[in-house]
Amino acid sequence: MVSPPFNITLFFHVCYNPLKRNISPKQAATFLLDCLYHCYYSLMLNLNIVLGVLGSVLLLCGDLLYVRGVFQKHLRPHAFSWLVWSVLNGIAFAAQISKGAGPGAWVTAVNTASCLLIFFGALRFGDRRWLRFDWMALSGAGLALLLWLFTKEALLSVLLIVVVDLFGSLPTFRKGYHQPHGELIKSYTFAALANLLAILALESYSPTTWLYPAVIVLLDGSLSIMLVARRKSLQAHSPIPSI
Repeated sequence: MVSPPFNITLFFHVCYNPLKRNISPKQAATFLLDCLYHCYYSLMLNLNIVLGVLGSVLLLCGDLLYVRGVFQKHLRPHAFSWLVWSVLNGIAFAAQISKGAGPGAWVTAVNTASCLLIFFGALRFGDRRWLRFDWMALSGAGLALLLWLFTKEALLSVLLIVVVDLFGSLPTFRKGYHQPHGELIKSYTFAALANLLAILALESYSPTTWLYPAVIVLLDGSLSIMLVARRKSLQAHSPIPSI
């Protein structure tokens, strides 16, 4: 968002000569609209920063809960998957910055760092197997970078990493359906809310800037709802212990 130059001459002309007849209604109206627009610009700029910070803090809280579960050995994440997700988020962040996303890209940056942190934790406490699908996902991320380099169009890279992320989420949904207590609902809920705030914090709206966080909102929000529903379903069908 770029603020237009403020008409300082007209400002002093109106403020210090309010009763003189040489101020036309058109000049007064122009001055008033100019003031209103600059007030709106300042409010939106500050609001974008506030929303970007809130989203980043919210996402960090959810990721730290996940990291704590990893180091306490309550969770056993697949290391290579988190490496892939860190690469995907890094590409999305770079694409957002290239299109002037502003504070709306901060959440994606925090998510990139958090995925790397979980990856290093998973190397020690998690699953270190290298699955075929993970190699395919990493190859897709590499292809996204090549598309960006050769076509100079960030949107193609974003579309590709969205497809990779969608397919990469299927194993998590499958695991969450069969083992709903093996995933942290708070972590996914915080991520969905944080990316929603990130979309609202964007300074420039285009598919390159809003598409990836919108997909994260959809995926993590759906996963949170499914986990809650599955836990309640299993609890309702669990046998009542005899007294």
